[in-house]
Amino acid sequence: MMRHERAKKHRLQTGATAQRRNVVQTGARAQKLRRHQREGFLLLVVLVMIVLLSLLAAGYTFMVRSHVDTIHARVRRFKARMAAEAGMQHAVVLLRYQQGELDAWFNDPQNLRAVPMVAVGEDAGVEALENTDDVRTYDPTADEVFRYHLIAPDTENPDTVRYGFTDECARLDINTATEAQLRTLFNEVIPTSTDFDVDINELVASLLDWREAGNSPRTGGAKDEYYQTLRPPYRAKKAPFSTVEELLLVKGFNGWVLYGEDYNRNGLLEPNEDDGDESFPPDNADGILYQGIERYLTIWAQDSNTSADNRPRIFLNNQDLERLEEQLIEEFDGDIVSYIMNVRGAGTQFNSVMNLLPAPPPPEVDEDDQQQDDIPGNDETPPATQPSGDGDGGDGENQNSEDSDQDSSDQGQNGDGSENTASNVPPHTST
Repeated sequence: MMRHERAKKHRLQTGATAQRRNVVQTGARAQKLRRHQREGFLLLVVLVMIVLLSLLAAGYTFMVRSHVDTIHARVRRFKARMAAEAGMQHAVVLLRYQQGELDAWFNDPQNLRAVPMVAVGEDAGVEALENTDDVRTYDPTADEVFRYHLIAPDTENPDTVRYGFTDECARLDINTATEAQLRTLFNEVIPTSTDFDVDINELVASLLDWREAGNSPRTGGAKDEYYQTLRPPYRAKKAPFSTVEELLLVKGFNGWVLYGEDYNRNGLLEPNEDDGDESFPPDNADGILYQGIERYLTIWAQDSNTSADNRPRIFLNNQDLERLEEQLIEEFDGDIVSYIMNVRGAGTQFNSVMNLLPAPPPPEVDEDDQQQDDIPGNDETPPATQPSGDGDGGDGENQNSEDSDQDSSDQGQNGDGSENTASNVPPHTST
């Protein structure tokens, strides 16, 4: 009996001990689990912070790189603009000192093609290309050099361009052109047998309505009422054009009318401009580049009615011969006045100041004698050649007439005394 009780007591003690041991072990495992959970959470927080910091660093790096690229782009744009303005100044100087030398400015690829721009004092070793057939290669390690070209369309060879200038006065000024002039140009230039429906009457009327004041449109034209129906709506300018490209805002005009098949405006027939409907721009694949009307238009063709020294020009074809003679006597030697008045007295009109080349040259005098009234004239008999109706200026052998005399004898006033600023008459001409 006692043995049984002791065994029972021993079992109870053993169970209690085991229970206590299990409780201790369970508590230890729970504590260890909680410690691992805290460590895992901290690790997750650290990883998230690392990711956020990495994103911030990457964003800052991209921002700095973007700013640096922007600065470099602005510097390159500024250099490109300076190169273009240098080309303009080159043209001004060339025309100022070599205007009479056609080969110097009409087509001179040796001096007007790929002219390099190098900073003053730099020994870059950069020279202009030797000829138009030079092969250009790209060297990523070479210093950046900006070049400018002075190019113009080559009407004699449409497959290429010429390196020279185009007289803006040879173009039609859309701010002063008459309805008849516009209609004649559009009829001559814009092809009629195309897939594009072009109404010449609409183009002419809309152009005139755009630049003229008033709210009543011509037949086929457009004023505010039409432009307000477009999306986005806008109003007719009712003022002179600021650019030729402004025609794209005018009713009836579009890219094809303005630029034809030459959408990149380089004057050359590219493969995509001669493949029909296969690629942009639209073309008829006839092997001929249609360049639109833009090349015939300008807004800069008006000439000043004063000479280079700001003196009023003399209209050589003035119908008032007495007034013409008075103006000539104030400016020229008696032999030149006699030549001009003999030509006009015979009923012939000057069609160019180049007609003055046969006139006797002015006498050479010292500065102290320039103010004297009676200057000895040239006794040489003037040539008998007179200006003809076809514009020939005689044999052109005697070219001693000074530029200042030509400047002063150009057109200045119409027969009624009013100023004449023709839009399509080049400077220093008399018509």
